[in-house]
Amino acid sequence: MLSRTKDWFVVVSSGALLVLVLVFGYMTVLDGTWPHTIIEFDATLLDTDKTSYAPGDLVMVKQAWVKHRDVPGHVRWSLVNHQVYEFVERCVGVPVGQRDKWLPAQEIPDPWPHAFGTYRFDGVVTYYVNPFRTLVYRIQTKPFEIVPKQKEEN
Repeated sequence: MLSRTKDWFVVVSSGALLVLVLVFGYMTVLDGTWPHTIIEFDATLLDTDKTSYAPGDLVMVKQAWVKHRDVPGHVRWSLVNHQVYEFVERCVGVPVGQRDKWLPAQEIPDPWPHAFGTYRFDGVVTYYVNPFRTLVYRIQTKPFEIVPKQKEEN
């Protein structure tokens, strides 16, 4: 009787282990991350629509990518020079396919709390593919100037 119980336990344990290995392998390797990535950026150094911005201006960036799967992404921008000014992470729904277009990054805060000068945006794009797999891409803009707001004449 003991032999049958041991045999049953070994068979069930082996089967459960095999199922766990197959599920884990699928979710981490085959679930759109290898060999099919979620998204491919044409460039990680992005152009901006202007070379200088004033507080309150919206910075537009030229983004080119090919997206293979419909997984929502999360982007978090940081404005960087010798200081880092972080913005709130936001969810972005990028459609599947190839795109090459100007998109808004962030608005320069108004009032501007830091020194004026040369800055760039650093971006972190995150895709939560499944509970075991998170893909992170780093992008940044070319440097630009933040200048004082021009006073309006009446």
